[in-house]
Amino acid sequence: LVQRRRDEMAAAEKGGPGVRADLLTMMLRANMDGDATLTEDELVDQAQTFMTAGQITTAATISFVIMEVTRDPTIRERLVKELDPLALPLLKPRAEAGALLSEDDADCMALMKQLDELPYLDAVIKESLRVYPPATLMPREAIEDDYIDGVLIPRGTTLSIPIHMLMVDPTIWGP
Repeated sequence: LVQRRRDEMAAAEKGGPGVRADLLTMMLRANMDGDATLTEDELVDQAQTFMTAGQITTAATISFVIMEVTRDPTIRERLVKELDPLALPLLKPRAEAGALLSEDDADCMALMKQLDELPYLDAVIKESLRVYPPATLMPREAIEDDYIDGVLIPRGTTLSIPIHMLMVDPTIWGP
């Protein structure tokens, strides 16, 4: 996969078809520009880590969105009202026929554009991410001595910021 993408990038530089701007391409470009020095195995490991993490966090987010939508009929009704006029009828016959949708498909891209312009769906997803963040802790290292509420935090100390607790704190977000 890595070599195939390198070959595609080399062909694109010689006037061939363009290369997708994805994570692997960006890592390879950083390697070629000297901004990073990853071995082939490290590139593969990084790509696999990002793909796995992306799938897990996406699946969890979708699960939490569905859970919240099924719990609250008001949310569900408002979402249905927003989603109802979409171009789904254009895609249904092909999906039933087992045809895959792709970014080269004009109807699929029209639907993707419509999905990007749904404010309530966007708000529901963002609220689910706030209440159920994919990462519950964020470790940070103190780069210099500092004080938090009068407590010395020595340089080099690792602090864990409790993301989930901050995102559901009623003093910040209300009851």
